[in-house]
Amino acid sequence: MLTLGLAVVLPAAALVYFNFRQLSELQRDKLLEAAIHRDFQEMLGITEKKINQRIYQMAEEARDNFPSPDLDPAEKEEKLDELLAKSPWLAHVYLYEQNGDEKTFVMRSQPKLLNDRWLREETEKMGKMYRDWTMGETKMMMEELRKRPRNMSAYASRWKRQDGLAIVTSPIFLFPDAPKDRMLLGGVSFDPDYLKKTFFPEMLDEQIKKKDYGDNNDPNRLALTIFPVEPDAHDIKPLVATAGWGEGKPEVTRKFDDVFRGMALGIKFQGTSVEAIGQAWVKHSFILLGFLSAMIAIGLILTRYVVNKEMSLARLKADFVSNV
Repeated sequence: MLTLGLAVVLPAAALVYFNFRQLSELQRDKLLEAAIHRDFQEMLGITEKKINQRIYQMAEEARDNFPSPDLDPAEKEEKLDELLAKSPWLAHVYLYEQNGDEKTFVMRSQPKLLNDRWLREETEKMGKMYRDWTMGETKMMMEELRKRPRNMSAYASRWKRQDGLAIVTSPIFLFPDAPKDRMLLGGVSFDPDYLKKTFFPEMLDEQIKKKDYGDNNDPNRLALTIFPVEPDAHDIKPLVATAGWGEGKPEVTRKFDDVFRGMALGIKFQGTSVEAIGQAWVKHSFILLGFLSAMIAIGLILTRYVVNKEMSLARLKADFVSNV
């Protein structure tokens, strides 16, 4: 029995004690929650990168269809109108050139934006803003754009509408075939309704589908949201969210630092929290550890019973042999 205790019970007891200490540390330091949060941060970083890449890709496709800057203004407007007709996700397109003291700025907008007085005023303000911006900082902007991998940079703006917040992102770019000394800039603005109702939902759903969480009713399925960053706001008001977001704050957030500055991504589990998942996991682990400890104790008792029985039988055999 002493040999059995040293060979089996002591290693088993040491294993139980080690697991108990490990679980206690996990519970005290919340290491499981920290690991999940790191995974969340990584996923949000990948999601932001995918969104930025897609916006720049669509802007490049539009840039490739821009009219030649050598056309007269009327022809430029006609070609830009054709581009808008083929690209309903664009709200505005504009082309700016400076030749000596002569400055020309051509901007065209989707017709649907000009049919509503309220939207038309917004469009006029936006056009004036970009006209003043490009005309005032052309040289500096071109120098900055040449440092960018795509010779392109996006600027986001927020507009209040009757149906809520409108997000407009406007990539501004250089033309690859234009001479470097030519003061020429182009740009597009994405339609905020397209971003809110189509682009953002599709991009977020795509990231969710890449994670296999089984049943749609599983409380451990993820939910993503995009929301405006308000410095003085205590509550988060999602601009768009995936199915199952519900109420409450995200577990982890990440601010956009490129295409959609002033906005942020958020992530959480549907119907539960990281803290609740961590507590449930530790609880189940403690229960399993207790069950294993009980099984070891029961096994030791049964082993002692069997050994005692065998020893009794051995004594009976010895007594029988000695009497014979």
